[in-house]
Amino acid sequence: MGLGMVLDRSFRLYTENFPLMFGITAILHAPILLLAFLPAAIPYIGRSSFLGAIAIFSTAIVGLLSMLIIYPLSTGATTKAVSDKYLGNPVTVGSALSEAWANVGTLLLTQFVVGLVVMVGFLLLVVPGILLMLSYALVPPVIMIEASSRTRKVFSLTGEPKGNASLIRDGVDIRKRSWELVRGNRGRVFLVFLVFWVMSLLVSTGGGWFAGLFLEPTSAAAVSARSIVSNIISIVISPLETIAITLLYYDLRIRKEGFDLEMLSQAMGTPAVNT
Repeated sequence: MGLGMVLDRSFRLYTENFPLMFGITAILHAPILLLAFLPAAIPYIGRSSFLGAIAIFSTAIVGLLSMLIIYPLSTGATTKAVSDKYLGNPVTVGSALSEAWANVGTLLLTQFVVGLVVMVGFLLLVVPGILLMLSYALVPPVIMIEASSRTRKVFSLTGEPKGNASLIRDGVDIRKRSWELVRGNRGRVFLVFLVFWVMSLLVSTGGGWFAGLFLEPTSAAAVSARSIVSNIISIVISPLETIAITLLYYDLRIRKEGFDLEMLSQAMGTPAVNT
């Protein structure tokens, strides 16, 4: 698939399965949204530095929880759902979340380490950080499609000569696997990230501007509103990026390893269908 086809199929998968994709991220982000509403729920009288501090603190907590817990679980569950839909297998919000939770330790730890490595790379004049971010872009699908206990058994049935899931034992193997698959294709991954980054930026800017029309920019309510808008945008847009990354994962496996979707789907118990 070229970039245009990846994006086209991503949007089609998202729109055709909107309740599933949106439901996964909405359920996981619900506690974060409640926390973001906290400052707005406090009666705001005058210019209270105390309430402003509460707003800033809760916004920081929201960001931290999103980065360390919600984002890994959300990408893991969405990747699972996309993979099953792409292979023509049945999937529900509950089954996707259950599979992500079964791999929660691997998801959180591996993506936390990746985040630290990428951050260090950005401190080294930005470019190394970008290259590392692109190289580790396929970590979520590698975890959910190759490294989970369920798919280990499936891959053992397919007898694949390369990229066998049984070789993936820990986070180091997961990162190496993503690096090898992305090698030579960082430009394609970069363009996918760029498309969704620009989309998110435009929507976030528009949402923040609209909220600013009705609230004082420095007020606790404005800080809370911006956090809420940011989380809502993340709920709506983040599944699209995860879908595109999962499709790229399968495309790179087909290109580099002659990966057989039909064989994998039959091993899972359901014939593959064209998506």
